Formats: sequence, C-alpha cells, structure tokens
Amino acid sequence: MKGDFTRDTFDPSKHYSRVLQQQGRVQLDADWNEQTAIVLHYLRTLARDLIGPHGGPVRGNGFVIITDVKNVTDADGLELTDAERLKVLEAAIEKGDFVIGAGRYYVEGILVENDAPITYSEQAGYPFDDKTARDDLKAWKKDLAFYLDVWERHITYVEDDHIREVALGGPDTATRAQIVWQVKVLLQANETGLTCDSINTVLLPTGTGRLRARARLDQPQTELCVIPPASRYRGAENQLYRVEIHRGGKIDDASGGPTFKWSRENGSVIFPVISVGAAASGETTVLLASLGRDDRLGLQVGDWVEVVDDQYVLQNRSDALLQVTKIEELTVTLAGLTNVASGGKNKLLRRWDQQ
Repeated sequence: MKGDFTRDTFDPSKHYSRVLQQQGRVQLDADWNEQTAIVLHYLRTLARDLIGPHGGPVRGNGFVIITDVKNVTDADGLELTDAERLKVLEAAIEKGDFVIGAGRYYVEGILVENDAPITYSEQAGYPFDDKTARDDLKAWKKDLAFYLDVWERHITYVEDDHIREVALGGPDTATRAQIVWQVKVLLQANETGLTCDSINTVLLPTGTGRLRARARLDQPQTELCVIPPASRYRGAENQLYRVEIHRGGKIDDASGGPTFKWSRENGSVIFPVISVGAAASGETTVLLASLGRDDRLGLQVGDWVEVVDDQYVLQNRSDALLQVTKIEELTVTLAGLTNVASGGKNKLLRRWDQQ
C-alpha cells in the first residue's frame, strides 16, 4: 500500500503472536501496523481453514447471480416495498444485464460484503475491459464463467475526507485499508468449455518475480557509526522504497516491453487535484489543492507524475506517466495527455522519483 509508513515489518514466517510495547521507548507506526497485521493474518487464516478457499453462510450468502426477471424479487437485501428499485433491476435484466445478490462471502479468508443487490454494469470500475461490457455479454454465444475479484485498496484523506480529525482542525492522520470486490466474467476462449476450475487455469497466475537491491557500498565498512562516502544515500529520513511494475509484458514486445516506476516515499507523495484543464498541444494542465508539505515532499519541474482517480484505480489501469514542465502557483502543466476524465471522482497527482 502506498502510505507514508516508516517500514513494513510483518513477516508471517516468524510466527509472532503479538507486539509488546516497552516503557520509555519511541513509538513507531511500524509496530502498531505489525500488531494489526498479526491479528488480521490470524483471523483470515482461521476463516480459510474453517470455510475453505471460498464460501458463504447458509443465510445471507451473497453474490448470487440472477439472470431471470422472475427471480429478482427473491434477492436478499431487496425490500419487497422498494418497487422503484425492483423495476430498475428488472429493466436491466431485460436489456441483457444481470443482478448481483446482496450478502456476505469469504474469499481466501477475506470477508466480502455486498450491502444491496446491484446490476453488473452498476459496479465500481465498470467496464473492466473492452470484451465483457454488458452488450458484449448479451451477444456472447459460448460459455462464460462469473468470478469474484477481491483485493485491498489503500484509502487516504483524498479519497475519504471523513478520515481527517475535525476536532483538531482536520489534519491528515491515519489511513485505511478497504476491501474492494468486482464480479467479473471469463469468456470461453476455445471449444473445450468452461468449468469452475477454469478460473485457476485460464487467468494469469501470480508472478514469481523477485527484486534484489542494496545500497551501493564499494568499500568494507570500518566504523559502525560512520556511513562510508561511497554509499549513495546519506539522508537522515527513514525511507521505505517502493518499486512497482507499471506495465507488464516481455522484453521483445512490440510495445517496448515491461516498465517499472519507483519511489523513495513508498508512492505516498500525492497532491489532491481540484480540476483537470482541457488538453491542448500535447499538454495537460491540472489545478492542485496544494504543492505539498515541504520541498522534499513537494513538486518540482522535471518530476514524473501519475494522474489518478477512482475509475483509474478500480480498472487497474497504467496510463503513461507525465512530466511536470511548468508550475505557476497551484496550476501545473504536464507534458502529455491524461485519460483521466475531468469529472472523475477523487482525482490526485502521484509523484514518482525517477528522473
């Protein structure tokens, strides 16, 4: 998660059961976050061991797929007196949509909740790609399989202003982790048909890539309290570096192959965007709410940034990074065009540190 954290110390292989604070010591966010991670790991492992990789309760079992108008009234979470909502759901099915039932479900021990029945096309982040939109599914003649995609999203005060502590004047304090789910569709790619096992065999498996990195150290260290001059990083800050694959692929791809981006602040340097100006002559202008807390966490000409909003995150997009070419008060000019809509929700500019 791209938060302003000291470090991430949780390691399940160490089998720690709790964090014990000691008197007179410095309090760090890493210790408190590790305590939360230990408890969360325990609860999700317990749920997975008892329930299995996926499952739901006998009553309130969520995410039932409804494709028949006759079954809409039986959907959990839909009050029979809600006639207007019932008409909306029935009309959506008539147009080729389908309804996702309300309730709870567990995926790999993670609790997933749908508070009320919604249609496939009403989901956050829809459409997920250019092959599984509602009209495409309506015309599809082969097998298709529904699956539940679940992950955690990092939420800051930019995405949810209620996180701010209003009693202290609204400062930026702790952040949140939010469970995000999307019901997606897997299309039959050949004549063999689809089964529930197809989700594991057809979808891309988790990558096995590993990163090996170290601070440059040309000479053996002779004094424990002195950093050798050859070691490049000499700042006093506690840095949590983040290296993230921006675009996947192979080196011989016509698109240029895979790319990565990095940040010495874990990607946490963000600037709330008030508005995105009309694109002109290959440039984009954005009006920011602020330019950061200080020079180190601010924005400079030459910085590479990513324009982000809710739709960008929920669609798991990776548009091209843009470079800052001009800063006039709170108006920033970027070289290149953004695909983030001017009316997008919770827009922000995220700074990455490569030059």
